[in-house]
Amino acid sequence: MEYKVYAEDITLNLLKLVLSVGLLIAGLSVMGAMTAHVISLTVTMLLLFYFVHRLIPLNRPLSGAKRNSAEMLRFTLPLYLSRLLSKFSGSIETLVLGSFNIMSEVGIYTTALRLSSIGSLFHYSLQRIAVPMISDLHDRGKLGELNRVYQVMTKWGMTFNLPIFLTITIFAKPLLAIFGSDFVAGANGLVILAFGTLFNASTGVCGSIVTMTGHSKLTFANSIIYLGTNIALDLLFIPQWGGLGAALAVTLSGILINVLRLIEIFTLLRIWPYDRSFLKPLTAALISAGATFLINKQLMLLVPSLLQVAIGTLLLWSIYTLAIVLLKLSEEDRLILGRLWGRLNTWRS
Repeated sequence: MEYKVYAEDITLNLLKLVLSVGLLIAGLSVMGAMTAHVISLTVTMLLLFYFVHRLIPLNRPLSGAKRNSAEMLRFTLPLYLSRLLSKFSGSIETLVLGSFNIMSEVGIYTTALRLSSIGSLFHYSLQRIAVPMISDLHDRGKLGELNRVYQVMTKWGMTFNLPIFLTITIFAKPLLAIFGSDFVAGANGLVILAFGTLFNASTGVCGSIVTMTGHSKLTFANSIIYLGTNIALDLLFIPQWGGLGAALAVTLSGILINVLRLIEIFTLLRIWPYDRSFLKPLTAALISAGATFLINKQLMLLVPSLLQVAIGTLLLWSIYTLAIVLLKLSEEDRLILGRLWGRLNTWRS
């Protein structure tokens, strides 16, 4: 896990930034950005090979190695194909918008998509932490404990995503206005995309559970269903509504596949992520959203839009955090979060 962070999260992104800025200053424009991307990926790939060699020496003798290539291929090939489909599906809306000559919507939609994806950051971090725990608990047959981890991961994915969703929903127009007045037209699409991100976080680590409990073929099937649904909805909605239709298509596709995963996990393992404790973050969200909305109506008349966003966001997050603290963590939350923190500290050391 730490090697992946060093290579993909730090080296790749840092190299992209430094090289892109340097080559753009040198006057290479788009070609500079493309060159920076290729160089960064190449360096990251070489670094990953080095880390693999440290873990499993690539020059070791193979004569005494125990190999089960067929079994490994049966498990990993569907995952590889699933990853390819996921990479492709991330660009479908942009391609369809371009194919229908709605080029004016491409930039607005892409900006809205990037803003809405902020809510995914903590969710992806939870997934990375959860993967080894899911595999370990399933291998040891501890489905009861796996269910508790599933519930806590899901609840905290939703808990951390709710204030981000509320911030984007309340301040969609001033946030997009940062990029230019033309981008404000994408406010409704941004809210729809942010809801899709919230729904994804609120279904927890269901995708990781399907994969890490040995159902890689099911993961591949889910990717095919998602891709097919996404393309169909894009062709249905984008000609009518442009960027808004693209946002609606990707959100509905995500909701469908996550509901399907929830059903699959319940059918296969008889575990379910939701209970009454989910009412706490929802209550905190209602309180903070109501207070921020009322105060924001006054701020709109008194301060510039950027200052309005800054004050409103600080207010919303403060009220939300206070409400979460007052509603208190359950003993199970403390136990599981303590284990997560301990595992995170182990990786750091």
